Amino acid sequence: MDEGTAALIAGVAGMFGALGGAIAGAIGAVRGARVGAERTAEATRQQVRDQATAEHGHWLRQQRQAAYSSFIAANQATERAAQAALVGEPGRTQWDADFQAFKQSIEELNDVASQISVLGPDSMIRASGRVFRDAAWLTMQLADSRYADDFTQDHQDRIDEAWDEYAEAGNLFQEAARDVLIGTERSYVRN
Repeated sequence: MDEGTAALIAGVAGMFGALGGAIAGAIGAVRGARVGAERTAEATRQQVRDQATAEHGHWLRQQRQAAYSSFIAANQATERAAQAALVGEPGRTQWDADFQAFKQSIEELNDVASQISVLGPDSMIRASGRVFRDAAWLTMQLADSRYADDFTQDHQDRIDEAWDEYAEAGNLFQEAARDVLIGTERSYVRN
């Protein structure tokens, strides 16, 4: 084999080696670009999911805050109506009006509680249920005294106990609402 043929074979081999290296380099670059693009796309998807979760949490917190505030305002109106009914004398026209206003305020309290039953969490659903239940119990004690032939100390004791339970339930609701909104939820309600 002469030098020219050897040089030609070496040149062709070098050309194939360079071409093979270029092709391998191109394949590696394409593969690396694809892997990088996939990782970037996944990171972007995760960022979007995280942002959506954060936005939903913020929205839910705002909705809960509005519902809890409405419930607290409705409960305060119910407390005022209850106090008016508590100081009046059963059988008098004004007491009848105060008692009817108290019953109406409990219905409004129940309407507002329906928002909480949708937004939760379960601890707040139970807490609002306890407020409503204790307000209804107070109503029954007042009604019982209204229709009693003679108002006794036993009637007054049951009314006082029902009022104390109702007031405690309202206070516990407020504490539970604050804890849910700032993220330190505990259970304040007896089942």
